[in-house]
Amino acid sequence: TRMYEDGVSYQDGLKEAQEMGVAEPDPSLDVEGRDTANKILLIANEVFRANLTLKDIPVEGITRVTPSRIEEAKGKGRVLKLIGKVEKKGDRVVASVGPVGLSKEHPLATVRGTEKAISYFTDTMDRVTVSGGRSNPLGAAAALLKDIINIYRR
Repeated sequence: TRMYEDGVSYQDGLKEAQEMGVAEPDPSLDVEGRDTANKILLIANEVFRANLTLKDIPVEGITRVTPSRIEEAKGKGRVLKLIGKVEKKGDRVVASVGPVGLSKEHPLATVRGTEKAISYFTDTMDRVTVSGGRSNPLGAAAALLKDIINIYRR
């Protein structure tokens, strides 16, 4: 977000995120998209009843997002965000993670800083988007515990 909005370098943006406690001292899981891939894998397998593995999910992180790619997105009126996506295509469930140019009107385009968001489609309500929260170890642990309990109950 800071690279896009303020033109800061990848390294400076990463350093800021680490100082805020948003990124780990070893940020590779986040910046390489693997943390998002793990979350998408859970959604694909639990919600869509798929049988995917991490090897089934193409992953591109933000480490190779260049200033020219950011400027290209801006020129098209788009906002680059790291997006994890799961969708049903016929009988198959397909998942991917990577930087995506979203229109400025897309609800995920407004997610900033430490916020997290999910956007999904339903038969009855069309798109539903939920955002908020702050990245921290306690919140992550609570979310993981909740997920484990819900999976166990099934």
